Amino acid sequence: MAVVPKNYFKHLAGTEFYECRVEFTGNTYRLLGFFYGERLIILTNGFMKKTQKTPKKRNQIVRTANERFSCTRRNVMDDLDRFIQEQLETAPEFKREWEKDWSDFILNSELVSLREFLQMTQEDVAKKMHTTKSAVSRWEKHGGDIRVSTLQKMAHAFGKKLKIQFV
Repeated sequence: MAVVPKNYFKHLAGTEFYECRVEFTGNTYRLLGFFYGERLIILTNGFMKKTQKTPKKRNQIVRTANERFSCTRRNVMDDLDRFIQEQLETAPEFKREWEKDWSDFILNSELVSLREFLQMTQEDVAKKMHTTKSAVSRWEKHGGDIRVSTLQKMAHAFGKKLKIQFV
């Protein structure tokens, strides 16, 4: 959210909703939505801006969509969580692959999250590491195959220290 200019995306006071403003052919349009988690933005409806104030009817549309999405997502995630848990308990091969892939996913997520938190682009990191943007992209997508020396260079590019723990 910190990288999106406020003149395009702003919090609607007194709500949990956001407004994205788009200008097209001399008209200003508003798209209303909400965050789901930290990175997913759900845009629910749009309209042409006529006044400074957002109509209550539009806020209600966003509120209803938020409630429906959250409920549906929760039910789907509950079913998925049950399935995964069942597989982890009954299928040793699934468990081995899950644990390996999960640790790779966590590393990938940490690399991307830290870079975005520091408001750095992949190009910024690449320059500091004396490598290419495509290499940084590959490491972010396939974190499990990164050498420790590469992680140390990446930590230095982030202004951080690398700490590895066995748990």
